[in-house]
Amino acid sequence: MLAQILSEKYSVNKTEANNNNHIGVPLTIINTNEKHQVLVAELGTNHFGEIPYTANILSPDCSLITNIGDSHLEFLKSKNGVWKEKSFLFEETIKNGGKVFLNYDDPIIKAKHSSKGKKISYGFSGKVDVKGELKKYTEEGKPVIYISHIRKKYEFTLPIYGEQSAKNFLAAAQLPWRWDYQLNR
Repeated sequence: MLAQILSEKYSVNKTEANNNNHIGVPLTIINTNEKHQVLVAELGTNHFGEIPYTANILSPDCSLITNIGDSHLEFLKSKNGVWKEKSFLFEETIKNGGKVFLNYDDPIIKAKHSSKGKKISYGFSGKVDVKGELKKYTEEGKPVIYISHIRKKYEFTLPIYGEQSAKNFLAAAQLPWRWDYQLNR
């Protein structure tokens, strides 16, 4: 979704298929060339050490963790283990002077993120920098979402179904280019 939004303004390369591991991330980077202005890379994990490894290779300018869910608990043991692993992405981004995007609707991300570095918070509830509001569903069942930032308010009717799609759209739509943040690359 993020790559699609960014491709309206930039030449974008993105993670294809399920190439989000220690082999797929380097392949995605190798397939990025001078014609690309932006790389949208997905970093996956199911064992400790995978995110630090791929984040270090990627060296991100911006990063986003959509949520700390119940997936991959077999080896990461708990949601706190998932956070411990995924948070390396934020650490690498901050180390590079980049910006992190924090989903304040996720209680673990909200509670455990570092106070250091450049950050933007977003969510559907609470006090956040970029606020989403799921207004209604169309007759076809597609979500209508409002996004507010500073004193601007935008309305979008999504071409896909479901509340989770609205959450993913908020995460993607509030990223840097939309809010006049200059990409470093």
